[in-house]
Amino acid sequence: FRVCIDKLEFTYSATNEWKEDFAKHERYNIGGLYFERKKHCRYYQNEYSVFYDDYEEERGEFPQFWGYLCYGSSNDFRQNVYFLFDNKALYSDLAMNARYYLEDVLNIEFRYISKLDIAVDFNFKVSTCLMKAYKNLDYNLIINDKCADDSKVDGVGVYAGNNPRKRLFAKPELIFSNSDKSSSLKVYDKRREIDES
Repeated sequence: FRVCIDKLEFTYSATNEWKEDFAKHERYNIGGLYFERKKHCRYYQNEYSVFYDDYEEERGEFPQFWGYLCYGSSNDFRQNVYFLFDNKALYSDLAMNARYYLEDVLNIEFRYISKLDIAVDFNFKVSTCLMKAYKNLDYNLIINDKCADDSKVDGVGVYAGNNPRKRLFAKPELIFSNSDKSSSLKVYDKRREIDES
């Protein structure tokens, strides 16, 4: 099997003055990075697509999409500056150096990794095996140290919470989480997701 990072978001702190100054720009170029404001932002007042200069022998130099820089959320718990990597960028060496590079170029301070999804690719369908075990009422299902009620399972989402174990949706994905929802494990058919996109 193969283990890889599927989603990565860094959290930075910045002064209000920095945020106000940066928000004045529709497009901004600095240190080989290009920021372009998104027109329609759902969660943030300020959201920028970020590109960097890449090079390939056949194409020469070209802008490569790297991710999103966002800040200005209406959510009181999301008041920092966030950089969410494009999935494709996670497979490049550049991603590993990004934490320091963004900090230096933009003069913002790294705080922590706010989102980290780790994907494990198997050569068989783990989701099918787990779904069979999940639906088998001969076994007790233990969630957060408690035996689950088979008619209404809390702590495991199957497209929606509180599902009976025997009746599942057509394309289920299991989401196991701890009691405070700070960590979760999501099991689904990635091949189906790729085929349907």
